[in-house]
Amino acid sequence: MNNRTFALSVDDFSSGRFNEVAEFIRENWPFANRPSENESLEILAKSLGYQDYGDARSKATDLPAYNFSLYINIAEKFGRLGLAPKDEKNTESMTPLEQIAAAFCGDTFGAKFVETWPVKLLGRWNYDGNPCAFDQENLDEAGKYFDRLLTNTAPMVIDLNGRKKSTHTAASLISGLYPSLTLNDLEARSIGELIDSEAAEALLQDVMPILLGEVLCVSERQANKIVHTTGMSMADIWALPRTEAGFPNLYAHMRDRLPAILERKAADLYIAPRQQNGFYRLGDGAFDQQPMMAKKVDEGSFCFSVERDEIECPIFKTYSWIGQLRESSGRVSAQISGTYIAGPARQDIASFDLISALDEMGDFNVDIVDFVLDTLQEEVLEESGVRIPKGDLNANMLFEDGNLITILGWERHADSKAGIGASLLSYCIGELKRKFKRDIHIAGSVQPYQYYRGAEMLPSVREQRFDDIDKISRTIIRVAELGNVVRVFLKGHVHVEPDSTFQRYCGEAYLSHG
Repeated sequence: MNNRTFALSVDDFSSGRFNEVAEFIRENWPFANRPSENESLEILAKSLGYQDYGDARSKATDLPAYNFSLYINIAEKFGRLGLAPKDEKNTESMTPLEQIAAAFCGDTFGAKFVETWPVKLLGRWNYDGNPCAFDQENLDEAGKYFDRLLTNTAPMVIDLNGRKKSTHTAASLISGLYPSLTLNDLEARSIGELIDSEAAEALLQDVMPILLGEVLCVSERQANKIVHTTGMSMADIWALPRTEAGFPNLYAHMRDRLPAILERKAADLYIAPRQQNGFYRLGDGAFDQQPMMAKKVDEGSFCFSVERDEIECPIFKTYSWIGQLRESSGRVSAQISGTYIAGPARQDIASFDLISALDEMGDFNVDIVDFVLDTLQEEVLEESGVRIPKGDLNANMLFEDGNLITILGWERHADSKAGIGASLLSYCIGELKRKFKRDIHIAGSVQPYQYYRGAEMLPSVREQRFDDIDKISRTIIRVAELGNVVRVFLKGHVHVEPDSTFQRYCGEAYLSHG
């Protein structure tokens, strides 16, 4: 028998809830020979994974056991007790689902009987609805979510049911109240100078229910920890109202964090600082393994690596590549990474198959190549007057003149001189050209990493971001013009929505594909 047990509290017994569930079993027994009251207690205890009723009582705790399980197959344990009579009917007449049920629970009827048990009454440490108090470690972890939600996150978030939900942030509020602010204004003023205490409290009240959704959408391991430290079952916590009455110390902790947030420069809502390593996002630029090649160049040492990706699609081949420039001290001065996509040059393949293959590589590749197909679709429309669904476009339109590289990350160190990123891109294109012996198309989503999503909301910051996007785009085009590149596809907006996956494209952009 599976040794994992359904964690019980002392209160389950003292309150009579355990007996209540056992009585339900006795009264609704679907088979012959209805059990007695004592027998029903034994049935429930053994179905929850204990040796008997006495074992269940002895192992009940005032605080939940750390190995509390969110998932317990009670029906399986019930069936293995031998309490449900075996169905003697011919298994050939049973559906596959019925056969599975018969193997574990005696018969389908027995399995459905177990599903009716009011087990939700058990395993509760907070039956009277007392508020939940998180420990300091959980509070500190939730504080990281809080800071992000209150400041730098876009105002559109995803709720627990996967629906988009709109909420204000400090960045969106300031943008709405002071649309004419410049970056210099933001550098000179604090968040608290632009948002008064009442507005800050209103933001907190908007953010907290969303924060609780993030805190409580956890893995079983994390749930074990929350249960262990709060003394409440997850069922109890989820049943509480998402208000200060339900989570008083969480609200108090976040309210204590507000003054420090309000003292920060308002520019911090829109412009990201570099990390201590001198980069915005790319970390310390270390290779996970030895680079495929390294050679001396004018800027220092050029390191490059390319690896074949394991994807199921036999039509296209994809490779992950990364390039770095290092100084003599070993410090990474610039880094770039991307995907190399090799497609059939003389084979009629629908673009739908390309998107399907790239889905295994992640949302960014799908998003970038979808933009490329948008461009090709418009060109066909302009030339022929016919709008062909993107999924039906012939992939040869892209691959007959060369393979495709996508740029996923590209950044230089804060102390590196301007132009070093262009040199790195040029070196990488040369290596890819030499390795694959084909011309190249470049596709990328151009993003200056120093801007948070909130930068889109304020006109002056948005304009500066557009200027930086233009500079980066011109750099890529200038490198491409040096040779080996057939064409460049660049997209200025790169933020992928949470549902921007192949499933979304399959349901929308590629729905008409036959």
